[in-house]
Amino acid sequence: QRAPASARVWGNAPPKSTVTAKVKLDATKAVEASATADGDGAWEISLPPQPATTGVTITITTGTTITTTYTTDTAAGAATAAPSNNSIVLEDVAFGDVWFCSGQSNMEFSMNTVFNAEEEIAASINYPQLRMATVQKAAADTPQDDAHSKASYAWGRSAPGAFERVGGAAFSY
Repeated sequence: QRAPASARVWGNAPPKSTVTAKVKLDATKAVEASATADGDGAWEISLPPQPATTGVTITITTGTTITTTYTTDTAAGAATAAPSNNSIVLEDVAFGDVWFCSGQSNMEFSMNTVFNAEEEIAASINYPQLRMATVQKAAADTPQDDAHSKASYAWGRSAPGAFERVGGAAFSY
């Protein structure tokens, strides 16, 4: 998300603990927001609105252990999460327009099946601000907090190595 909307981050921590998200926009500018985990340990923070940008670092901290599920793909330049006892660091985060592309089976055709696939995949390096995620199919009777990636990463930066499972129609849009 980008301004005027607020992006959200969420996770689990010990019940009633304070969780802080520090958004480092560049070497001199950072903003923080905090929340208190509920009785079950769930927390959610609405970050201050940010302009469209990339290369942001978000550090999430609490006085005790934070748990999260996060996969990475550093070869594709995806955001990486480095959990420790009381912090998680997300690097190379992008703020901007978020487009969800979904549909029937034609949306599942991957980039390697599109017309001129080799050229399109090679040209993807020209869009470094574009981030992609492909999630597994899942059925549930209740709202879910997480979606699991079909690829070997959660988010990938546009680059030839990031097209493991990215939909060709979504990328071309």
